Amino acid sequence: MKQEFSRLFYEDVYFYPVKEKNINLGWLNWMNNTKLTRYLDAEKKNYKYEDLKNYLASHKSYFFLACYRKIDDVYLGNLRIYQYSPAVLSYGLLIGEKYHRLGYGTKFCKLALDLSFNWLGADLVVAAAIKENVAPTSYKTKLGFHKIDDTLVVRWGLEKKIDLSKHHAFYMDKKTFYKISENIYKV
Repeated sequence: MKQEFSRLFYEDVYFYPVKEKNINLGWLNWMNNTKLTRYLDAEKKNYKYEDLKNYLASHKSYFFLACYRKIDDVYLGNLRIYQYSPAVLSYGLLIGEKYHRLGYGTKFCKLALDLSFNWLGADLVVAAAIKENVAPTSYKTKLGFHKIDDTLVVRWGLEKKIDLSKHHAFYMDKKTFYKISENIYKV
């Protein structure tokens, strides 16, 4: 079930559902930038406008959001929240190269957690990344995520979703989120 709203403000950024216009505003360039996509599980590296248009029409995400900076309406990237299993959600993000290391990954993550637990009623949020991508490890640990091991992958039935030989993976449960949200998230 996709969620609908016109615009969602969060700290110094705002989000709204990705639209076809976002393809030419940066999304297509980002998807064809091998520095940005080297950590994605993208099937092909030479995307065309029609590929992203078709993806946009067929995605099964709860939320697929474009993020803009409030102060100047600059398009920063995309956030996607999707389902792993009935009570387990995950998210992915793509941020334009010149907006890396400015804290936007943390903001995208905080919003993904807020939407997952408070709007969608998730019990657990799982975030995995290819092992070579070390940047998410730092902010996820600071936010209160816990590292996933093989035992948890099996317990949650995620064997087909997360390969720990290729990915590092983290989780946050609802109880942890609510316990630390007053201090870190300010939601």
